[in-house]
Formats: sequence, structure tokens, C-alpha cells
Amino acid sequence: MNRDTIVAAVRKGEAVTGQNLAGMDLSRLDLTGANLAGCDLSGANLREAKLHRANLSRCQLCQADLRGADLSG
Repeated sequence: MNRDTIVAAVRKGEAVTGQNLAGMDLSRLDLTGANLAGCDLSGANLREAKLHRANLSRCQLCQADLRGADLSG
């Protein structure tokens, strides 16, 4: 998956579960309400991403950069 595919899926309300997104640059993306359950986000750049109400259960976030990310809700 690439950034555009992820954004399109989230906009359609589709789940992006169980994907290997390790090391991806997802900075500044609007992932509000995204279902990312079980995704490998290890080392991913999530700086300033909008993750409001996102489902991050069972995600691997080791060394992910979450500076400035909106993790509310």
C-alpha cells in the first residue's frame, strides 16, 4: 500500500487492517476514524497525522514517530 491508497481507503470508510506499513511516511495525513488494527507501523513517520478516533489496537508502533499527532478519542 502507498499513501494515496491508504487515504482513499480511509475516506471510503474501508479498514486498513493487518497491513505492513513499517517505515512508511504517513506524516500529516488525515486518518481520522481509520481502522488500522493489527497494522505494523514500526518506524513509520506519523508526525502531525490526524489519528482522532483511529483504531490502533494490536498495532506495532516500535520507533514510530508520533510527534504532534492527534491521538484524541
